[in-house]
Amino acid sequence: MPASVAIGPALYMDGPLYDASNPRAGDAAALTWDPAYGGVYQRASRMFAGASSGMNLTVAPGVALIPSASGVTDGMYRVTNTTTRTLTAATADAVNPRIDLMVVGVQDNGDATSFAFVEIITGTPAPSPA
Repeated sequence: MPASVAIGPALYMDGPLYDASNPRAGDAAALTWDPAYGGVYQRASRMFAGASSGMNLTVAPGVALIPSASGVTDGMYRVTNTTTRTLTAATADAVNPRIDLMVVGVQDNGDATSFAFVEIITGTPAPSPA
């Protein structure tokens, strides 16, 4: 299993003929939390991440808003995961614990190669990981 999976295009991606910053700003303005942070919609299954088997984790369907890297005035991308995805975490360190993160992100290339993704970022093993 991969440690990262593409989950399709995010809504309001820029393209060669379309500047999507206005629709992205509209989504950001509708939030009840700080648009600088984004987050997962707190309805339905909420992209719940849970243990599966072995080192596998599953991500449930759900919707998230991802802030634009251009800043809060450029709004947010709406990302929808439509099916349960399975990711595999890296093998644990034999001695030290670590803290891994599961994240949702957007790669906006300004063309048809743009995509949204879910991935596991592997932490650094340490006696007291941060």
